[in-house]
Amino acid sequence: MYIIFTENSDSWHSQELKKSLKRLKRKVQCFSITNISLSTSKPKSFIHNKKIIKYKDVKGVFVRAIPNGTFEEVIYYLNILHIFELNNVVVYNNPTCIEQSVDKVRTTMILKKHNINTPDTIITSKISYLNSITKNLKDNESKVIKPIFGSMGRGLERIDKTNIHPDYDLLNGVYYIQEFIKSKKDQYHDWRLFVIKNKVTACMKRVGNTWINNVSKGATCNRYKPSLEMKKLAIDALKALNMNYAGVDIMKDHKGKLFVTEVNSIPAWEGLQSVYPKISIADQIISDFIKKCQKKR
Repeated sequence: MYIIFTENSDSWHSQELKKSLKRLKRKVQCFSITNISLSTSKPKSFIHNKKIIKYKDVKGVFVRAIPNGTFEEVIYYLNILHIFELNNVVVYNNPTCIEQSVDKVRTTMILKKHNINTPDTIITSKISYLNSITKNLKDNESKVIKPIFGSMGRGLERIDKTNIHPDYDLLNGVYYIQEFIKSKKDQYHDWRLFVIKNKVTACMKRVGNTWINNVSKGATCNRYKPSLEMKKLAIDALKALNMNYAGVDIMKDHKGKLFVTEVNSIPAWEGLQSVYPKISIADQIISDFIKKCQKKR
């Protein structure tokens, strides 16, 4: 049995993954990780909705979603994934990858450590330091402030001389401040490269209605042939974070320099699939997932 951890078994992504597994004649079930319980009296089993399931009967776990919750709840959900790994079950992407990429601070520092271009960033919990930065912005200077846990363009704010006070309530006491990447001619766009097993398998250019280029914010998607430099940057980012697959976001500034702005270990690909009608991205992901599960066993 293969497990997909998802909050909605009827969602587009869950259905695509299930169809791909079923085409390969694999038994698959969708579970919510919130319904998993553990017991030390049953060290070789876990509990799903009061039903006892042995780890040895699980070929692999595909992580489609980790739900929000309290600090303790989120740590517990990640611990569940770690426990599956301790019991020799492949977790795709594994919990360490998820922990590193869901936290923008860790992602940024890992990318910098590996000499991968990413925007200059300051992170602080001191609001006085944040205020000193925003008050001393130059006339033509902008910065982007983001929550360190966030996705789909939620909670992003652009700060400049006309707006020096961010919405502090969205930031939860930790201030993640990046240089604003000014595109050539101020055309708002970026690229999403989909990388599986150190290979770029798909790429799209996202053109935003505003400076936020997420599809969830209304950006349009166009298929794009990435340059060798873009491919290398995306693959290097994947390797630095030791991921099986990822959605890597890249931007180019007005001088032509490329930057990795995000590496997503639980990426959506519905927008990307819309510009690749003749291939199944889910099939590509599941093919690699199955190979890793077979190799582990």
